[in-house]
Amino acid sequence: MSASASSSIIIGPDPIISAALSPSRDRPEDEHQPLLGDGRPPRKPFHRARPLWLVPFVIVASLTRGMTLAPRVEVYTQLSCSALHGHWNHTSATPTDILSYGLPAPAILKVPAPDPNDPRSVPSTLCVSDPAVQARAARLQTLMTTTMGGLSALTTGWWGRFGARHGRTRVLAIATLGWFLTDLIFILVSTPHSIFAGHGHKLLLLSPVLEGLLGGWSTLQSATAAYVSDCTSDGSRSHIFSRFTGAFYIGLAVGPMIGAALIRQHETVTSVFWAAIAFSCTNLVLAAVILPESLHPDTRATHKELARTKPVVNPLRVLLPAKGDWSLTMLSLALFGFYLSVGVYQLKYLFAGHMYGWGAETLSYYISWVGALRAGYLLLGLPLIISAFKPKAKPSNVVPAVGAGKKDKPKPKQLLREIVFDLRLTRFQLFIDILCNVLVAISPSPNSSHSFTSSSSFGASHAQALFVAASSLSSFGAGVVPTIQSLALCLLQARAAKTGDTVVEAGSLFGALAVVQAVGSMILGPVLFGLVYSVTVAQLPQAIFILAGSLLFVSLILVWLVRPPAVPRVRIRRDGDVERGRSRVSKDLSRGTGYGAISSSASFGSGSSSGGGLDGASASGSGSV
Repeated sequence: MSASASSSIIIGPDPIISAALSPSRDRPEDEHQPLLGDGRPPRKPFHRARPLWLVPFVIVASLTRGMTLAPRVEVYTQLSCSALHGHWNHTSATPTDILSYGLPAPAILKVPAPDPNDPRSVPSTLCVSDPAVQARAARLQTLMTTTMGGLSALTTGWWGRFGARHGRTRVLAIATLGWFLTDLIFILVSTPHSIFAGHGHKLLLLSPVLEGLLGGWSTLQSATAAYVSDCTSDGSRSHIFSRFTGAFYIGLAVGPMIGAALIRQHETVTSVFWAAIAFSCTNLVLAAVILPESLHPDTRATHKELARTKPVVNPLRVLLPAKGDWSLTMLSLALFGFYLSVGVYQLKYLFAGHMYGWGAETLSYYISWVGALRAGYLLLGLPLIISAFKPKAKPSNVVPAVGAGKKDKPKPKQLLREIVFDLRLTRFQLFIDILCNVLVAISPSPNSSHSFTSSSSFGASHAQALFVAASSLSSFGAGVVPTIQSLALCLLQARAAKTGDTVVEAGSLFGALAVVQAVGSMILGPVLFGLVYSVTVAQLPQAIFILAGSLLFVSLILVWLVRPPAVPRVRIRRDGDVERGRSRVSKDLSRGTGYGAISSSASFGSGSSSGGGLDGASASGSGSV
């Protein structure tokens, strides 16, 4: 080629020329604006979807749930006592009764005149110690829990897909409405001299039906995780999921303290439900008005189209094997085993009272201590571990976002590194939880007949200290759920990239995981551990911890069977693009009509180019390639 008629040959699409020649909806339409922008990134709006917006909602929701746990048990007990003994004055509270509930001595002077039909008052020792009352209250509580858990398992997956089509904030508001109605029913049945108090048992059974149909706790957690995944970059999200789980534990630890203070001040559990309703109203306003929607309208439209063309009948479809890929199936089974082991938590409190004689006050201190440890670890400890050991993403390993509603995506090689990291972190968390249950099972007890080891050298205080230390170790394994959530989302992204799917169904994934949670932790887990504890409490009360450790060991094996997806071996050029290799098709470079070739009468820039071909071309000047 001569210098007067030189040609500049561009191998591969030049980003600047492609941006100038290809149509784009992001290009300026005003001729006074530069085509390539002014070099400054566009200013993001303040009211946009960010995880920070969700923090107040999560804390208020967990406070609402935590403060009503104990008052609900009081309502179950009083309704059962009223049903069995009628107008027996079981609500009278003697000074001994008040002190047995951990209230201070000045509270004795504030006790009102007893009302024989008031189910709100602190129950007497006779009512609490009556086996028939306790059995009836236990049946009522089990019926409430299983009804709500069963309906949540049936509806959570549907609500997850509903959120993908209509927005996550709608699902958050609907689940909060279910809590509001539940607490309202508890107020009606616990208010004396009302037409509802006489039918408390029947009306109370309506609350789990409403809460379960509107999603319940599992739907709220899955919608929260989906919201966070929508407004954060793809890849491992274990650090952000860990912080939000820690925020949930803050409310669950502080909520009971607020409820106890309200009961102490007003001498009634109804005041706690009024406060819970006020908190639920606050969250309704947050979800319906203030929280920005995390899903872009284009994304919601795509999900609506998918729902129309490919309706989903099975909410667990996303967890089933796909083209020989069993990774999500194995991971969901491991999570199910973990949720089954969660059934030991409630019985652990009965175990402590049975073995060490702990009362309500001591047990409250223990619950607050463990809750504070879990919250601190999830908010600070685990994120620090992740930031220190998680593989850092280089700019060349991330595909920048293009267009509205898009997010940065890690390239296959970086996604593989993050999947391997989340797998190792999940195994570590499960190992810590297994170690905790083993230590509790073999720890000495004051009664040597209830222990694997001799406790002659251990007093009651030493045995209690060992139990607290061993059981507190589980706080450092509390990151199993957020880590598995992050790992499952990464595996789903890898599966979508392998199959060529353009839409990652994060809402359906978290909805399916919430179904696993509802079945494992709300239905089968409590029934399984309750049956084992009732059979073994006389001879070996530590059997529940042996069962929990065995379930966690099976989960660890299942996680070990999860294999990271195969990533194709590609060479990355210095500019971050994938090197596709040289085509075997011959090209006539003199015509300049092949792909990626641009001919002109003069070379770009001030230099000239000369050469006899592509392989032997030599370039001189600043503008030739």
